[in-house]
Amino acid sequence: MAVTVRDVARQAGVSAMTVSNVLRGKAGTFGSATRDKVLAAAEELGYRGSALPTAMRSGVFDTVALIAGSNLAELWISGQMIDGIHDALDAHCKRLLYCKLLARHLTAVSDGELPAIMRETHADGVLINGQPDGFDHQVAKNLRHYPVVFLNGRHEYDSVYPDDVMAGRIAYDYLRDRGCRNIAYVTRFAASHHSMVDRMEGFLAAAGSEPVALFIPPAGERQTEQQLWEAEGARLMSSDVDGVFCYCQNEAHDLCLWAMQHGRSDLIITLVNERPYVFGASYLPTVTMPMRGIGQRGVEMLMRRIAGGPSQKAEVLPVSMVEPG
Repeated sequence: MAVTVRDVARQAGVSAMTVSNVLRGKAGTFGSATRDKVLAAAEELGYRGSALPTAMRSGVFDTVALIAGSNLAELWISGQMIDGIHDALDAHCKRLLYCKLLARHLTAVSDGELPAIMRETHADGVLINGQPDGFDHQVAKNLRHYPVVFLNGRHEYDSVYPDDVMAGRIAYDYLRDRGCRNIAYVTRFAASHHSMVDRMEGFLAAAGSEPVALFIPPAGERQTEQQLWEAEGARLMSSDVDGVFCYCQNEAHDLCLWAMQHGRSDLIITLVNERPYVFGASYLPTVTMPMRGIGQRGVEMLMRRIAGGPSQKAEVLPVSMVEPG
């Protein structure tokens, strides 16, 4: 059973009000001896205070919620971005609350069908990972009482995301500089996140009038997705492509395996990832995303909004190529 203020008061031989004032650091009529006695009793009994009563009185929860979408692009949350969020929240003495947004929540017709974070006030502000389809409506409808900042989601205001267009440019230029003449962009899924479109846009812009190949499996049922992807892989391995830019590490991993199986040691594979990607004992040339910075900058932007500041222009953070060795 949890130790209460009354238990501490009984142990210290003082009133519950005195205990409450001491533990909350409020000045009172008690002397240092009383204070020491209360703190000793609280430590002996293992008393742990609750932030809820204070939050209920002040309306300040010292908590930030992180909401992730239900599809692959929004459900995946970078470990480095989480580290950046925690680093920034620790500096502001804030806690993190996590919530997963399911597809059914986007079409909810009653508040009872929504996650608790959308029904009741549990936090001071909300970070949203990605840009779930249909979410703009839910933000306007159910999160209007929160300051909101998007992480890795492209909005004109109150968002922080990497320069995915530049990622595509950097990858193409890297392959051309390495002597590749038949270059391809590869992604396993049709565009479901703005980064897929932006990386391809940058890739094609860097290519200009130069011919490029695109390997994107057609949409299919879930049970056939793997077969469609493998068919695209086989088509690539039998082609004259000598340089590949992969949307992320999932495609790069499979291509490395297939290149080994087909004896394609000539194939140069690049990708986008939060850190340099290693296949076997070798590093692949990787356009690295500033995910820790996105987490940190997103929290700082949200803190300004929580403090009553206006909406802020989106921040686009730079990316960089990390070469093997």
